[in-house]
Amino acid sequence: MNKVIILLSLLFSSFIANGDILKDFDSLGKNKVLLENAQALFPEKKIEIVQERIVDRNWRHEFSPDYEVVSNGDNPYFHSQKLGFNYQLHINPYWSVGLKYQYNFNWLTEEGDRIIEDGRAKQDAIYRDDPNSREKPDPFIPELNWAQENYLAFVNWYPIYGKFKFLNSGIVHFDLYTHLAAGQIKLRYNNSDLYQFGIGTGLWWSQHITSRIEYKFSTYKTELYKDQSSIQTGNLSLSVGYLL
Repeated sequence: MNKVIILLSLLFSSFIANGDILKDFDSLGKNKVLLENAQALFPEKKIEIVQERIVDRNWRHEFSPDYEVVSNGDNPYFHSQKLGFNYQLHINPYWSVGLKYQYNFNWLTEEGDRIIEDGRAKQDAIYRDDPNSREKPDPFIPELNWAQENYLAFVNWYPIYGKFKFLNSGIVHFDLYTHLAAGQIKLRYNNSDLYQFGIGTGLWWSQHITSRIEYKFSTYKTELYKDQSSIQTGNLSLSVGYLL
């Protein structure tokens, strides 16, 4: 008990002697004074100081637009990107739940352009040479069932947090988290359930400004000519948000 009292007294005196610790406790390296004094008192023990999260995330609301690059699995014919908007309710520093809407932008790859233009040119030549060619097989033109928009409900779990110094201009706090989501996706020819799981990093630049980097795996069903197939994609997203 006496050792505990001595340790608390020593820590308190360190705070008094080092006013800048109280003034800017969320900077890097200031915990070193406390750690050295505590270690000197009990050299036989391993002592660590873990600071609590500085940014309050108890019952706070986060709003953020996002940009997402999509890998379309094995489809070589088109690229996809998404623009979206997120709402998150931070229940506490460890859990948040939210809603997401995203709109897709799709365009053909060079391979997709080449195959489709080549197919159309051959088709035009056949129709020109033989007006009755509709009874014959058409040249290959792939049917593209790309995504148009999606809606998701999600939950994030934040088990790991820390901080780092950014370009000698300030301290940035961060969390590493896991992401689970479920919702609906609208494609060109059908709708499907959509599921996601992934990991992310949340950067807390101040009590209000946030940014996120996420990598997610998505899965959904696509339909062509009544045939269903499962699509898996890898998605990289970036967002900047505001905490209320």
